[in-house]
Amino acid sequence: MKLTARQQQVLQYLHQHIQTHGLPPTLHELMAAFGWSSPAGAAKHLQALAARGLIGHSAGKARGIRLLPAGLEVLGGGVTLPGKTGIVATAMGAVHSAGAIDAAGFAGSSVRAGLAGASSTGNSAGLLERSVSLLDDVLNLPLVGRVAAGQPILAGARIERHLQVDRWLFRPPPDFLLRVQGDSMIDDGILDGDLVAGKATPEALHGQTVIARVDGGITIKRLWHRDGQLRLLPRNVRHRPIVPDPVEDFAIEGIYCGLLRRPD
Repeated sequence: MKLTARQQQVLQYLHQHIQTHGLPPTLHELMAAFGWSSPAGAAKHLQALAARGLIGHSAGKARGIRLLPAGLEVLGGGVTLPGKTGIVATAMGAVHSAGAIDAAGFAGSSVRAGLAGASSTGNSAGLLERSVSLLDDVLNLPLVGRVAAGQPILAGARIERHLQVDRWLFRPPPDFLLRVQGDSMIDDGILDGDLVAGKATPEALHGQTVIARVDGGITIKRLWHRDGQLRLLPRNVRHRPIVPDPVEDFAIEGIYCGLLRRPD
């Protein structure tokens, strides 16, 4: 059975919200976007999409809507599933390369192509085709250096330089680059010296890789959040989880979108 026009619009909105913000919308955000005055209108369309296997939902979560691979297929693109080759999932299963990208030593005028060995089992770069100009396709991202204690990463950071990268390399589009120091995330293919792309947001889902501020420092870890407890998990058995104290200097600064790696 074909989707109704409104169901198609809802599916497109869910996907666009995830691409833009890195998180699914809440029910109230969905209501506001479509002008629905009660949750019943939104629930009807979500239930119809769920019945067709296009979306899923985690009960009890404000942002529990999940866009499933079948939903992405309906929108016109494939989906790449996370594997063990350095390709890391962002929000809702949309996966983009964390493989080695030839960035001309991170100093070229534009990082284009050169996906050197990154695995791909689908068309993850083109989930929704857009008519954009060449300039709109290029992101001018600040490479963040030392971050001032207690300050948001973009407000209190020293910017080393700006790098131009193609927008299609990442989902959601990132806001900044951060150089990795250490080997705590090597099992996720994030290596010392890599440039991690981050989407600035104070919110993240359980299981997402986040850029977080802890005790005045910036760390990249997998977020574990269950039953009111919070942990930042490394992806290397030689490192211990971080249990931040929310009362102290702690904040989610962004979510991981992918990375750039200098070619050997």
